[in-house]
Amino acid sequence: MSTDRSGGRLRFLDQSAAEAALLRARLDAVTRLVALTQRTRLDVEREAAQLGISAVTLYKLLRRYSDDPKPESVLELRRGWTKGRSRLNTQKSDIIDAAIDDTYLTREKPPVSKLVREVNRRLRKVGLKEVMATTVQRRVDRLPADLVLRRREGPKAARDKIGPHTCRYEVEHPLDVIQIDHTLADVIVLDDIHRQPIGRPWLTLAIDIRTRMVFGFHVTLRAPCECSVAYALEQGIRTKAAWLAARNIMAPWPVSGIPQALHLDNAREFKARGFLWGCRRHGIETVPRPVKVPHVGGHIERLIGRLMGEVHLLPGTTFSDPRQRGDYDAEGRARITQSEFERWLALQIVGIYHASEHRQLLRPPLAVWEEAIAALPVHRRREPPANDDPLLLDFLPFRTPAVDGQTIQLFNLVYHDPILKHWQVRREKPIIRYDKRDMSQVWVFDDAADRYWPISLRDPIPGRISFWEHQQARQALRAQGYREVDQKLVYETILECRALVAEGGRQTKQARRGLQSTLDAFRSLDLIDTPAPVALASPNPPMLLLPPPEPRVEPALPAQSHGQDGPAPRSVTPLPSPADLADEVEEW
Repeated sequence: MSTDRSGGRLRFLDQSAAEAALLRARLDAVTRLVALTQRTRLDVEREAAQLGISAVTLYKLLRRYSDDPKPESVLELRRGWTKGRSRLNTQKSDIIDAAIDDTYLTREKPPVSKLVREVNRRLRKVGLKEVMATTVQRRVDRLPADLVLRRREGPKAARDKIGPHTCRYEVEHPLDVIQIDHTLADVIVLDDIHRQPIGRPWLTLAIDIRTRMVFGFHVTLRAPCECSVAYALEQGIRTKAAWLAARNIMAPWPVSGIPQALHLDNAREFKARGFLWGCRRHGIETVPRPVKVPHVGGHIERLIGRLMGEVHLLPGTTFSDPRQRGDYDAEGRARITQSEFERWLALQIVGIYHASEHRQLLRPPLAVWEEAIAALPVHRRREPPANDDPLLLDFLPFRTPAVDGQTIQLFNLVYHDPILKHWQVRREKPIIRYDKRDMSQVWVFDDAADRYWPISLRDPIPGRISFWEHQQARQALRAQGYREVDQKLVYETILECRALVAEGGRQTKQARRGLQSTLDAFRSLDLIDTPAPVALASPNPPMLLLPPPEPRVEPALPAQSHGQDGPAPRSVTPLPSPADLADEVEEW
């Protein structure tokens, strides 16, 4: 029965015992009359007399029941104006509906107050009396929610908020599909030297869809780039025992191996040439998500949401909504450094998340991984490469500079090595890989020998410099009027900047962030240890005097064929040439 007749779909619950008995009696009488093939008026009058109603009333019940054969059709109609029935005449109602359609249901999303003014303007124009704002508001409140969202915010908003998300992305084996995404952590961290606030770190996170195990992660103060993806992938592919031991973490993290596919969004770093080159080299398929459909990447999104929920319990949290933060002083209450945050995050992952029951799996991800990896067919297993394998270099960004003699120029840094003559003779541009954490050395890929050769700066410097420090030092020197920048002068400027920031605890947050990025980069390369604040009392902090680079043997020119003493080439998939990836975008 409709709402207009019954006075509400819950009217059955408001019936007394007497009303329920009357309903059953009327229903029995109506069904008996409907079942008669030759129904006469005498039959109707007899049933009406037993019910205590007139024959006319019973005929009305019969007609309603025939139109809608439901028990509520024989309920007694309530007197008065039915709920939801408009008291406006047809002309006024049409004007309000038209104004709602072409004024309120638009992408400009005007307020109801503007709609009321427009309705009354149209009513005055045709000589009708104005309506109250509550009349228009009630008409708006009765609009379907999906219609309002679709017209005012677009089909995507309606689909995300109201539409059913019926698709599920499930795979059969572990390491079949890995989802990767970035997020800005909801916490303010401190620098390791002065323990002063330096801002929120970025987190690159990867998850195995089959087992929900965390594949790898990377924490940095820099915005996500191709290098962030490379560091997270390397950690995920390699075994993690040494990484955990270096951070004094005893919980297991058995995830390792080369994945079959990566499920990615449409960020620029996932379209970069170096990343795509490494994926094709290792036989990893890249699967982009559909544009503007975030729930397709729900596995990594839920993991990020769960970890950020734990981050909100840390001192210095910014929460996910400014309304939640209120007057909470996030910078003033910050107590954890970036390196401490990285270890805390690792403990949350391997010590709590992996060992807790997953809501969808109904088991801990660690138990699901161990069972699934044991049942994985032998031909599907792709073990991680050896420790001496240059896995990271395959995913780092690259450029193809021209060779001038035995030198190349990259980011205004000049590198020299006799091996570069090999590419000059062939009149080819070499593939030069670089790690932004240490620009004192780059690597050239030799496709004939299937290996990387290290190349150092033409003018050696007694330490390492990061990409960000070099760019900042060059800008500072240009501001001072230096047109042609000398590499040694750049390095001296970098050392002065490090010393200034280390000595002055009240330097700008940007300067502290820059020095912290350098410390994290060198720490990850195992070049220096984390400095203690008490070790910075001297004018020239020992931790800033970086050790000189280790001597290396100059490599001979690679031969076209290899004998017993030559490097053994690996069996790899055919590599795409740089021309094949020329249309891709790289994030520098």
